Amino acid sequence: MSAPLSRILARWARAGAAIAAALCVLSAQLLFPLTVPAVAAPPTSINTSSASLGMAESNLYFMTVDELATAMQAFEEMGVRQIRIFLPWRAIEASRGAPNWTIADRILDAAADKGIAVVGAVTSTPIWASRNGFWLPNAAPDDPGTYADFMARLAQRYGSGSARPRIAAYEIWNEPNANIGWSPQPNVAGYTALLKAAYTAIKAVEPTATVVGGVLGAGLTFGTWTINPVTYLTQMYASGAQGYFDALSFHPYNSSSSFSAGAPYANTPYRQLLSLRQLMAGAGDGEKKIWTTEYGIPTSSVSGATQAAWITDFATTWSTLDGVGPMFIYSLVDRPNETPWGVFDRNWVAKPAVEAIRAWIAAHPPGGEVISKANGG
Repeated sequence: MSAPLSRILARWARAGAAIAAALCVLSAQLLFPLTVPAVAAPPTSINTSSASLGMAESNLYFMTVDELATAMQAFEEMGVRQIRIFLPWRAIEASRGAPNWTIADRILDAAADKGIAVVGAVTSTPIWASRNGFWLPNAAPDDPGTYADFMARLAQRYGSGSARPRIAAYEIWNEPNANIGWSPQPNVAGYTALLKAAYTAIKAVEPTATVVGGVLGAGLTFGTWTINPVTYLTQMYASGAQGYFDALSFHPYNSSSSFSAGAPYANTPYRQLLSLRQLMAGAGDGEKKIWTTEYGIPTSSVSGATQAAWITDFATTWSTLDGVGPMFIYSLVDRPNETPWGVFDRNWVAKPAVEAIRAWIAAHPPGGEVISKANGG
């Protein structure tokens, strides 16, 4: 059984720290910066095999140059070939019509130099873009078109038609079925309008782009705080979402048990995934895959050994299911005064999960299906 309230509180803490970081210049330097040779050509595709394991790290945007280098080195040493990163609209376009790409360039160049493919998750609302933007970092935009305009500029700069393609897929928002993701409360029609506008804008610039929608968190309906992801997707289809996403994203978090242990029980992430697949098939989207762009377990809830075991259990179980795509484990490294989701602690000491991820990737070399920018498959 999921625990939506505790997940929401943890998300509020993470969001608050991220916004604080966006408003100041980070100055802390690691004691062991690393420099490694660049790889000549970055990939322009995401491996969509259900056995493909990557990492999700939302804090790259707020890292120092040395921290970013250390993070990229860590990805490389684990064998990670694809990552999901947070590109904060709120920070990049703090002034309307004047985006600052400096930090995004730094991250995406670093990934490209390592030959790492990137899913760019774009969320968070500039103060100017919402009546609630000053107080709520993920406030619902007043006009979906402002977000769509930003996504078009993002695709122009980093997509397949750019001088150096650096984003392989675009993810539209993050967990809008919770009020921490879509504030002040979830609104399916509002998110669907945003998804449709963004999809149309991206495809106008980059017709073969892969657009990932939904980005739904597991959990139960809880007042005006959260909406069950199956209910949410049902309402998305009713609002006209069909035809406006190439893959659906689902975050099957559960701090109570491993992913596979939920198979016999109603409303667990495992069972919600099956319901989402059934719903998509019934809507005519059976050929589209469900990606998990975040899954993890913090070491404040379980031991390091259990974190590693549950990540392995998740990868093993997910990879055998029908209609699913790649996995991204959240997250790389712990942050000070936050829930310790990382597979490294805040001092970059590896937890057992690092070896579990390295072992999984080594045992499942690249292969299977690939979404290519050349054919849009």
